[in-house]
Amino acid sequence: MKFIDNYDLFIFDFDGTIANTLPLYFESFRKVLASFNQKEFDDQEIESWFGPNELGILKQRLKDQNDLPKAEKMLYSVYQEDHETLVKTDKNILIMLNRLKKYKKQIAMVTGKCQRTYEYSARALNLEETFQYEITGDDVKNPKPNSEGLEKVIAYFQIDLKRVLYVGDSDMDILAAEHAAIDSVGVTWFNPHKAFKNTPTYLSTSPLDLIN
Repeated sequence: MKFIDNYDLFIFDFDGTIANTLPLYFESFRKVLASFNQKEFDDQEIESWFGPNELGILKQRLKDQNDLPKAEKMLYSVYQEDHETLVKTDKNILIMLNRLKKYKKQIAMVTGKCQRTYEYSARALNLEETFQYEITGDDVKNPKPNSEGLEKVIAYFQIDLKRVLYVGDSDMDILAAEHAAIDSVGVTWFNPHKAFKNTPTYLSTSPLDLIN
């Protein structure tokens, strides 16, 4: 499949797709909930909460909602303090994104992250000017697997659905694409052993797949 020839709008998820922020997410929520709930959670359980943005997850998981302001402050603090140590990206992702731009493709972002953590990561990874349109978890009422975020991007660019591709690393990404009636790429760029329960249109083991 030559993606360059068949698609004009490439929409990307962020966490686990453009950057390997998942270890940072796991550590941030683990520290916060250990402090406020006095309970430890493993990576798999924390990942099962994904969908709402960070504040939404805290609202669902905190024992005492009166702790929410302090817990939110701590979460953002841990996220920033541990970002440089725990977050990794791949030079091939930057090569792929730059090549898509060279071919005059539209590039957008739909992430469940809140605006604050997304902007911090984008700055830290020098991705601030990369995407032409961005939707975060703060911009939608219905998080993935709902297709609201994708539909906002598609409406903005006014591109035929057959020419739109969503690239993500989770089953929620694949379902969101299905609900939006667009093709999807399930990526294992940071997790080679990832198995999808929902079947994407395509599978990709390397960012370079999108430009080769």
